[in-house]
Amino acid sequence: MKVAFILSHFYPYLGGVQTVAWELARALVESGIEVEVHTSNQIDSGDIVPPGVTSYLENRLQVHHYKSREDFISFKPVFSRDCDVLHIMGFHRLLVPRVMVANRGWPIILQPHGDIYMVSGEPAGLKRSVRSFIDSTFYPRLVRRFSLVLCLKEEERDSMVRLGVVNSRCVLMRSPIRMEMFHERSEELVQREPDLFVCVCRIVRIKRVQDAIQALKYVPEARLKIIGPWIDQTYVDELFKLARQLKVWDRIEFIGGVPNSEIGIWYRRAAGVILCTQVEGQGLVLAEAISQGSIPIVARGAADEFIRATECGLLYEFGDVQDLAHQMNEVMVDHGVFEESLVNGRRFVENELSPGAVAGKLAEIYRELLH
Repeated sequence: MKVAFILSHFYPYLGGVQTVAWELARALVESGIEVEVHTSNQIDSGDIVPPGVTSYLENRLQVHHYKSREDFISFKPVFSRDCDVLHIMGFHRLLVPRVMVANRGWPIILQPHGDIYMVSGEPAGLKRSVRSFIDSTFYPRLVRRFSLVLCLKEEERDSMVRLGVVNSRCVLMRSPIRMEMFHERSEELVQREPDLFVCVCRIVRIKRVQDAIQALKYVPEARLKIIGPWIDQTYVDELFKLARQLKVWDRIEFIGGVPNSEIGIWYRRAAGVILCTQVEGQGLVLAEAISQGSIPIVARGAADEFIRATECGLLYEFGDVQDLAHQMNEVMVDHGVFEESLVNGRRFVENELSPGAVAGKLAEIYRELLH
C-alpha cells in the first residue's frame, strides 16, 4: 500500500498538524506502508527548503517540496502512479482544490485537524468573517467529494456535517503526540516547581495568552513561562506591554521556540500547563503535559471531552481570569492530590495516543476504504 500525505507546511516536529503528519508517516512506514509527503518549500518559521525530494527514515519516507509563496501557499502535487490513497492533512483553502484537480480517481481522505471547526474561536474580525463566508459558500460542494473525513472530536464532526459531509463519512480519530514524550521520564533529574506554570503554543491571538498573564495578578506566588514561536510579533509586543502594566513582568519569561527534548523538561518542571483558547482541535499539548506529570488547566469549550476521557485536568470558565487563578492556586496548594488522575491520564495517553496506536487505526481505515 502507498499513501500520499498532502499539507501546506511540513518539517519534522514543528508542532500542530506537522507533528501529527510526521509521527503518522513514521509509524506507517515502520509498519510497512509506503508514504510520500507533498508539501510547499515554506516552513512556518519563515525559512524555506529547496524544492525537490528529501528522504527520511533511511529513504523510506519521501518528502516532495514544491516552490510556493509564503503568503499564498498553493501548488499542484504530482503523485506516484502506484498511489492507493490521498490523505490531506489540514483544510488549506487554496491547496485542497488543487489536490482535487490533480486526483486521478484515488480515494481522498481529509483530516481537517480543526481548521474549519476552530474558526469560531478566532478573534472577531475581517479574517474570521471571510473564512466563515468562504467555508459556508464555496466549499460545501467540495467537501462532499471526500471519501472520508477524519475528525478529532464530536464537535468537529458536527461542523463537517453542517458543511455538507455525509455523517457516515465522518470518522472520529485522535492524533498522536510526539514519540519523544514516551521516552523514560527521568523525573529524578528534574525537580517539580510547585509555583511554575507554562503556556506551550504558537504565540498568536487565538491562543489568548493574555488570560494567563492576567491571572498572575491574582496569584502573586505563581510564575509563568510562555514557550513557543513568536508568529504574531504585534501580539507578542502587546503581551509584553500587558505584563508591565499589571506589574507581573518579573514573574513571566517568554522562552520562544525550543527543541522537543527541552519542551519535555519544561513539562516535568511545571506544576501545570495552561490552555486558554475557546476551541481547540484536540489539545496535543495537554496529552504531552499529562505524560510528563504536569496538570492541564483548560478553558471550558476548548478540550472538555479530552479532560473527561483522560480523567485528568481542571476546567475554568473561558475568559474568567479569576477562575483561572483559582485553579492555578488549587494546583499550587498540593500537586500530589492529582497523582491518581495523572496515572489515569498517562494510561489513556499511552494506550490511545502513541504514534503506533493511532497509525494502526489509520492503516485499518485505509484498508477498509480500499476494499
